Amino acid sequence: MKVRDLIKILQSLDPESSVSFSLGRDDEYRAQCAKAELARGDCFECLNIDRIEIYDDGNLWADIVLELSNLLYMGEAAEEFDEQYVKKERN
Repeated sequence: MKVRDLIKILQSLDPESSVSFSLGRDDEYRAQCAKAELARGDCFECLNIDRIEIYDDGNLWADIVLELSNLLYMGEAAEEFDEQYVKKERN
C-alpha cells in the first residue's frame, strides 16, 4: 500500500475514530508467524499493510491488517520450527 492510499483512507474517517492493527487474516497465518518468529527471531521486522477494514458498530473504526512481505521466508522458518520441536519431542 502506498502512503497516499493510507492517507486517503484514514482521512475519510472521523478524527475521533479508533484504529487497530491485526496480524494476518486468520489463526493459521498467525500460528505460522509465531513459529517463524521463534525459529529465526526476525519474522516481524518488516510487515506490510495487506488491507484496511472499516467497521461501523455505531462508531466507525479501522482495522489495519498486517502481513509479512516475504511469505516464502515465513513458510521456511515455520518448517524449521516444526523440525526442531519434533526432534525435542522424540528425545
